[in-house]
Amino acid sequence: HQDPNYLLDVIQQKQITTLQAVPSLLGMLISTTENDVAYSQHLSSLQRLFCGGEVLNIDLKQKVDSMSAELINLYGPTECTIDATYHVIEKELEIHRIPIGRAIANMQTYILDAKQNPVPLGVAGELYLAGSGVGRGYLYRKELTQDTFVELSLNDKSLWQAENLPTTLRLYKTGDKVSYLADG
Repeated sequence: HQDPNYLLDVIQQKQITTLQAVPSLLGMLISTTENDVAYSQHLSSLQRLFCGGEVLNIDLKQKVDSMSAELINLYGPTECTIDATYHVIEKELEIHRIPIGRAIANMQTYILDAKQNPVPLGVAGELYLAGSGVGRGYLYRKELTQDTFVELSLNDKSLWQAENLPTTLRLYKTGDKVSYLADG
């Protein structure tokens, strides 16, 4: 991953259609080809670009807009087996921040206030993650595990607007501030 020219050659030679990379690597690949006449040859086979592991910035999104590939932003901490949410980014859409999107299959997202109650649409709260990807905790770090992997009682199910939930839910407390957008 230290040699962008090698990666570009592999993408071109093998006609790679899907690439998952951290934004800094994708940015390096694009900047390596920006002044290259053969730009379209190097990356033209790409149909899907998955970016995660770092914040995906607007500048990189705008560079990808000129490509034919679909750009998908991935969000997820290591404690949740890396990816927990995704957002397909619309080309040419004027945005100031790139959303982290919706939960992937077998994961759930909850935005809670300081008392661990759900927040309304548009109100910022802390992101909690639940589902099959959530880890069990930190090895030999019982205190840290207790602070970040929490059991939440769901006694008042009307707050959760969901049916068939268990009476308690195991959540990973990310520490990230987020809010629900009107489109989900």
